[in-house]
Amino acid sequence: MNKRITSYAACLYLLVGTCLCAQTPIKGRVVDQERKGIPYATVTIRYRGKVEQRMQTDEDGRYRYSTKQNAKKDYRADFSHLAYETRTLELDLSREEQQTVVLRPRSNELDEYVVTATRSRHRLEELPLPVKVVDAVDIKRIAPQNTKDIMLYSLPGVEFSSHGGITHVKIQGLSADYYAFLIDGEEIAGMKSGSPDFLRLSPENIERVEIIRGAGSALYGSGAIGGVVNIVTKQAKSPLSLSLCGGYSMPKVWDGFGDLSINRKRWSNNTSFSIGKEGDYPINRRDGKSYIWVPRNDVYRLSDRFKWKAGDHLTIKADVGGMSRKQARTEYQNDIYNSLNGRLTGAYDFDDQNSLALSYNADFSSRDRRYPKDPGKHDLIHSNFKHILRAHYNRTFADKSSLATGLEGRQELLISDQIAGGASQKSILNGVLYGQYMRELGGGFEMMAGLRADVHGRYGLNLSPKLTFAYTWKDLSLRAGYARAFKSPSLMELYYDWSHQGMFHIYGNPDLKPEIANQLMLGTHYRSSRLMLSGGVTYTVFKDQIAMQTDAKQDQRHVNIAGTSTMLNADVTAEWFVINGLSLKGMYSYSRAPKVVEHLGKKYDVNNVRPHNLMLQLNGFWHCRDWAFTGSLIGQYLSRVEYYSLDVNDEGELDETKPLVHERVEGYPLVRLTTTAEYKGRYTLTLGANNLLNFKPANLTYQTGTLSPGAVFFTRIGIRLF
Repeated sequence: MNKRITSYAACLYLLVGTCLCAQTPIKGRVVDQERKGIPYATVTIRYRGKVEQRMQTDEDGRYRYSTKQNAKKDYRADFSHLAYETRTLELDLSREEQQTVVLRPRSNELDEYVVTATRSRHRLEELPLPVKVVDAVDIKRIAPQNTKDIMLYSLPGVEFSSHGGITHVKIQGLSADYYAFLIDGEEIAGMKSGSPDFLRLSPENIERVEIIRGAGSALYGSGAIGGVVNIVTKQAKSPLSLSLCGGYSMPKVWDGFGDLSINRKRWSNNTSFSIGKEGDYPINRRDGKSYIWVPRNDVYRLSDRFKWKAGDHLTIKADVGGMSRKQARTEYQNDIYNSLNGRLTGAYDFDDQNSLALSYNADFSSRDRRYPKDPGKHDLIHSNFKHILRAHYNRTFADKSSLATGLEGRQELLISDQIAGGASQKSILNGVLYGQYMRELGGGFEMMAGLRADVHGRYGLNLSPKLTFAYTWKDLSLRAGYARAFKSPSLMELYYDWSHQGMFHIYGNPDLKPEIANQLMLGTHYRSSRLMLSGGVTYTVFKDQIAMQTDAKQDQRHVNIAGTSTMLNADVTAEWFVINGLSLKGMYSYSRAPKVVEHLGKKYDVNNVRPHNLMLQLNGFWHCRDWAFTGSLIGQYLSRVEYYSLDVNDEGELDETKPLVHERVEGYPLVRLTTTAEYKGRYTLTLGANNLLNFKPANLTYQTGTLSPGAVFFTRIGIRLF
């Protein structure tokens, strides 16, 4: 009996000893660039892609863990902290000494890979261009209910308005038709009155937003005078991931989202689906006597991104996405908005320095009118189709300079009830050749030169050159540049022929000339371990700007404004990382675009751009064991604007026989508070409030509202199943 017990004890001892011997201790320290320990950083240990353990560094930034597998390889660790850039490293378990991991301070302006500025992958710090990135951390802080929230609370000088059930946007005084709006680097169709449909994408499916400030026509052509906004959707990164979330916002807004990602050695796929309802509430004036009714929108979205590594050099990508939205305008009338986009890309890497990509992108949108009281009746409001065939070549040289060049064939087709009652289809066909070269000149200097040649089916050849220089000394960088851009008239501006409910007529003008813009840019950027400062100024001279002119019959016609007009934009951003997990950020923008007209022998400034916009953000992060808490307080103020406009007669009609009258539109504040609790990186709960000051305008028109019904509260829950 004693021998048997002794044998069992020996076996148990041997088994325990073997297990203990199999465990390998992992220890290390997470520090900042000044070699100071970072407390409460999250360390995620992965074995062959699967999470084995999450832990948190102590007050001195140290961590320690014993592995569960008898292996020296296949271990990786993610080191993350909200105030620092995330790092992923292979773990060398053959080393017994402590491993030190250095994290760099997080900054929206640096240390991010972007593709919009060059159509190739570069770090922001390598680019002599003013580029803004709204990354996943920024989006998480905002806790957006829609895509508009991302832009409104991350960029200064953004203002939304609503008219005819369509949302319009201005960015630093320029309307949307002066910007190129992209999804995953490709243009979208359906720019109704110059504005994209901001409900096409769920904010849960957005990975980041890249914004080029200033003219981007050298790569993106007509319509990119003000800049480029590229919305990048999510891709599969984890071996297998399934996430679900849903939210509710007062008074009648709710949505749900699901995402399935698979990432294998040779292929990956990301599929997402979302559904939402918003609107069906009034936006009241301060006295409550009049309002704008926000129609109800029922939205359904589906998208898929597939990537296949077909060989050592060849990669195939296929993306498809669609949206269907029903807008209940009245009990007698519904508008149905549909969009569908698809892209197929084949990229071949000849070697580390040469690559060629062939792609075809098609984007379709339509708007139909349905009548609930008359199910058989159906009217097409508009149908817009854009498709682009592109060959793009990248070359990196031994001296680290790079060249990006490409050839495009483009076509746009439009049918609209506002073009001769929808009786005819209009189209534009053009070809493009573009190139952009970036080079380090030495001594801290860098330059980028670009040229785009658009051979337009109607306007012939248009050239868009761009030249920028950057100088970097230690933590300070300076940028300067010049760009010439153009904006060809849209199909609507050329062929408008529509009666506005019999009150007046809107006409296009087939004789319109393209707008030409010459732009100068200056910028600076400074970064230390705790402080980031950046600022920039652009001065633009427009020639042949397109505007609508009202005649004595109150009809409106598109015309080119004689002579030149100017616009000055300036912005500054400061971000201070007070302590680990706590940061304070401020952004200010200024826009000035005088538009002087002569009326009855006097000159008046009819520009209605709000000149000032100030935004302040207080961001916090705290981590405790399996819990992580994120909080953000965002406040902004859009200044008042004063301008002159036509007076009205006794019948309420515009009267050109009277002097222009002085208009004053008040400024308004917006305050947003959000907080998110996350458990084990899998369960999240978000609580928030928007328009906390309950601001309502004294006078309400489609231009002057905040698009907010007042103070609203919202909540959101999410779960990552695996």
